[in-house]
Amino acid sequence: MDYFFKLGENMSDFSNAFGLFTGQHALALGLTLVWLIYTVKDYKKSTDKARYRKIYVWLIWASIASRHMVEFATGQYTVHRLPLHLCTVFSLFKIIDAYVENKYTKEVLIILTMPAALLANLFPDWATQPLINFNTFQQFIFHALIINYVLMRYFAGEIKPKLKQIWMPLTALFGILPLIFLINSQLGTNFFFISTYSPGSPLEILYHAFGSLYVPAVATVKITLWLLIYGIFWAGGQLAKANPKLGNTRNKLSV
Repeated sequence: MDYFFKLGENMSDFSNAFGLFTGQHALALGLTLVWLIYTVKDYKKSTDKARYRKIYVWLIWASIASRHMVEFATGQYTVHRLPLHLCTVFSLFKIIDAYVENKYTKEVLIILTMPAALLANLFPDWATQPLINFNTFQQFIFHALIINYVLMRYFAGEIKPKLKQIWMPLTALFGILPLIFLINSQLGTNFFFISTYSPGSPLEILYHAFGSLYVPAVATVKITLWLLIYGIFWAGGQLAKANPKLGNTRNKLSV
């Protein structure tokens, strides 16, 4: 239990790391999937969805606050721990989304933040830590909360992504990137994984394949992924129209 509050970079022994695509990693992903299914079903049944969303958003920010408090208390806080990674920055949009009904935040959340949070849990850069570790728990829970918030709204029919609205996530992402570039250059940080890749993630392949063109390659892949996501949502909508029974199944939440 000495390692419960330690961050991966501060550990000397990595023999108890949960690792990528191990049984422990699969267990964590399985538990978050069960939680996702429960959350989406529970949200659909809720009679006060506005209150439900607000509570969920503040759970996300309570998770963020808990991480920083623990890092401060244990003397592990550095500039690299600032809340400037993509999932944290765009969690601000969830506050707006929970309190003000609008298309912009919905599109940004489902196209930009939800896939990013999903990839974070699939390829966690905290895999060098033990599974029984505060930061491991917090990171899995934090990213699961992001995924759950977006998908509970989607399956409730409140978010309807459309390709013609791709300008929304584009402006959100490329509007913040210059500031992130500046911060990284001044502090020597790697927010948004712009400077280098996250070990074990698909970004590592892009980094080694494209070298100095790493950032343009990441941008190209990201936009391609967005188009694929739009295509999946469009295909799902077309299938639902063509097969009313399928549409009813979706309404009953067959995730």
